[in-house]
Amino acid sequence: MIEKYTVLLALCLIGYLIGSINGSIIFSKVFGYDDPRTFGSKNPGATNLLRTGNRKLASFSLIFDMLKGIIVVFFAGFLELSNFEITVICMSCVLGHIFPIFYKFKGGKGVATGLGSLLAFDIVLGSICIITWLTMLKIYGFSSLAAIVTFFLLPLHVFFTYNSFKVTVIIVMMSAIIIWRHKDNIQNLVNKTESKIGKK
Repeated sequence: MIEKYTVLLALCLIGYLIGSINGSIIFSKVFGYDDPRTFGSKNPGATNLLRTGNRKLASFSLIFDMLKGIIVVFFAGFLELSNFEITVICMSCVLGHIFPIFYKFKGGKGVATGLGSLLAFDIVLGSICIITWLTMLKIYGFSSLAAIVTFFLLPLHVFFTYNSFKVTVIIVMMSAIIIWRHKDNIQNLVNKTESKIGKK
C-alpha cells in the first residue's frame, strides 16, 4: 500500500513538473516572438499566441500543452492504479500548467493540458470534450466560452460514465479551477468585450 502511494505521489510530482513547462513561452522564445505574457490577454497559451497572427506557433503550443497531459497519464495507465488515482494525476498536470513552478506560479488556463490528460485517461470521454470545445468554438467563436462550457459539462459526463463519487469530485475540482482561470473572460463575455479567436 505504501509503495503504491509512493508511486502515485511520484507520478503526481512528475505530472506537475511536466505541466509546469509552458509551450507558448518556449516556442515564442525559440522562434523570436514576443513573450505571450506581454501582450493581448497576457495569458501564456495557444489562443493568445494567435494574436501574433502565427497559427503555426499557436498550433505548436496547443499540441505541446496537450502532450504534457497525454504522456504522463498514458504512462500511468500501464500501472495498477484506480480511475480515482489517475484523475488525481490528470489534475496534477493541470495544476502544473496553471501554477508552474518554473514561472513563479503564474501560468496558463489549463484547457489544452486538461483535454490532453482526459484523452489519455479515457479516449471516448476526452474525444467528447474536444468535440464539445470545437463545436462551441465553431458556433460562437469564443475560445473562452468553449472551454467554460466544456469543463462545466465534464463532471456530468464523468458522473454518468463512471458513477464514482471520488472520481467526480476530482473532476469537479479540476473543472472548477479551469473555469476560475477564465474569470476575466467571463466578465468580458458579460460585458460583450471578449475577443473572438484569432482576433487581436
